[in-house]
Amino acid sequence: MTGVLVALLTPMAEAEISVFTLSTFDTDWILVPKQHAEKAAEEWRRRGHTVAPAVPA
Repeated sequence: MTGVLVALLTPMAEAEISVFTLSTFDTDWILVPKQHAEKAAEEWRRRGHTVAPAVPA
């Protein structure tokens, strides 16, 4: 699926939130620092993305 990561990472860049990404054949993971998690979720939702609850560490 071309463009998935760019659609998710562009809002992070615009909000100046650093991320760590990991891509496999089946899935893309985007890790966000805990202190920026709510802001990241807010930015994604604002752009129409669905955000699942965080996985406890």
